[in-house]
Amino acid sequence: PKMRPASSAFFVSALLALCDAALAFIPSSPLYRSPAVHTLRSRTVAPVLPSLLRTARRSAAPRWLAQEDDIKPEDRAYKIGQACDAEWIGDNGWYAAEIFGYWKEGQYDIKWADPQGMAPTQATHPNAIRPFDARSYYRFGLNAMDQEDFDSAYLAFRTVYKLVGAFGDTEKHIATLIKQPSVVQIAAQRGDGELLAELGESLESGTSTRPARSSVVRTEATGEG
Repeated sequence: PKMRPASSAFFVSALLALCDAALAFIPSSPLYRSPAVHTLRSRTVAPVLPSLLRTARRSAAPRWLAQEDDIKPEDRAYKIGQACDAEWIGDNGWYAAEIFGYWKEGQYDIKWADPQGMAPTQATHPNAIRPFDARSYYRFGLNAMDQEDFDSAYLAFRTVYKLVGAFGDTEKHIATLIKQPSVVQIAAQRGDGELLAELGESLESGTSTRPARSSVVRTEATGEG
């Protein structure tokens, strides 16, 4: 049906009013800096924004494993708590992580070992997950120490210690590296106080408080000596 002139005028006026209101929420708009508009935003948008973001995230992400026709946990190739490497959607690079949970349709929730510039977790397809080779990270740390790249060495050994636990002389290497001022700064930025305290207890007692955990690929050969 055709719209009557009166109705058309009403909708045009309403549309123009909405456009004017929208300007109040654009940072480059003069209205955005108005005290009255700031009060309006704080009373209307701010209280509901977190809820809207959570709803959008739940709608966009796959749902948690719940239905009977989905893959059972015991049939999964990777188990919760298992170390792995995963492909980050931000740059398609591969980074150390652990399996944190299961999503529907065979996907995994992975938690990054060092989420610098990333979200802490990511829903990941099994094709974007591969075995974590602790020996490779360990050897990288040894080579970095030989080249006096203490920061890279610390990050490599830290990754092994967080994901796998006791492996070779990882604990001793970290204890040596943490004496470097630049490494102290890195550890502080990553909130490693608890991890380092745990490591100190292990060295003092002579028994690791973080026993070796199973990873997808783990070999006893560390490449030292």
